[in-house]
Amino acid sequence: MTYEHRLLVGFEEIKAVVFECNACKTRVSIPMAEFNGAPFGCPKQHAWESNRATVETMPAFKALALFLARLSSDDFQKQVGFKVFLEFVAKKPD
Repeated sequence: MTYEHRLLVGFEEIKAVVFECNACKTRVSIPMAEFNGAPFGCPKQHAWESNRATVETMPAFKALALFLARLSSDDFQKQVGFKVFLEFVAKKPD
C-alpha cells in the first residue's frame, strides 16, 4: 500500500515569497505584507533581469503580487463565496 503525505495551504497562510538565485542559490525572502514584485537583484550581485523595463517577465511579478494579495484577503473570500487552497505532495527525503 502506498501512502502520500499532502499539505493543503491557503493563500492567507503564505508568510513570504522566496526568490533563489540560479547562480549561487542565495535566497531572498520577502514578507507578504511587503511583496509587490521581484527583488532588484541577487544580494551577491549576480544578474537578475526581472526588474528591467524591457524584460517581458516584469508584469508577471506584479501580477503575482496582486494575485496573492487579493486571494489572501478575507473580504475577497467572502465576496466570491469560496476559499482557494494550494495542495502539495510532500516528497520523501532522499
